[in-house]
Amino acid sequence: MGYAKEQMESQLNGIPGNRVFWEVYEVAMLCFLKRDFEEGKEYFDRFLQILKDSFYVGDLHIEWREEFYNHCIQHLCPKLESEEATYKMVCDMIERRRNFFSSKPSYKKLKKEFIL
Repeated sequence: MGYAKEQMESQLNGIPGNRVFWEVYEVAMLCFLKRDFEEGKEYFDRFLQILKDSFYVGDLHIEWREEFYNHCIQHLCPKLESEEATYKMVCDMIERRRNFFSSKPSYKKLKKEFIL
């Protein structure tokens, strides 16, 4: 995971600041999964600021961004209380996505059990 984090940060640093969005979120989640709690919180706070600053593009309101920001504040931020709680939050998120995709007919071959 250290190598993955290094590569993701390298890519993140190569993207112009005005084009960065999901990359910061992804690095934050990887940090939490890797148990780099404080660094993950810094990236997550940075993502929240990017998200908050992107509600409007010119005069156009991008509603889903504001809704996602509110979701993060209401549901994710309270779980950022400790390294263990944050690690569990990310593992639960991964498990939900795996369950979602494994229920789809085209993903039946992915029925293997993976342990983090």
